[in-house]
Amino acid sequence: MAICLIRYNRKYLPAIVTLFNSTIQRVNRKDYSQAELNEWIQSNPDFDLWHETLTSSYCLLAMANSIINPNRN
Repeated sequence: MAICLIRYNRKYLPAIVTLFNSTIQRVNRKDYSQAELNEWIQSNPDFDLWHETLTSSYCLLAMANSIINPNRN
């Protein structure tokens, strides 16, 4: 699997939010109730706010075979 780092680009924002939400579900489910996780997960994310946050700092994305989240399932 080839991994490369690229600068943040808005075209990847939906994949970034999906990865964020799935990470919350997978990593935190042993420590938080489903109700707490549901509060944390962004079902209707503010993409403009995400974009503003990610462009206000030096943000790199790790791409595996040109995919941000190769473990989607």
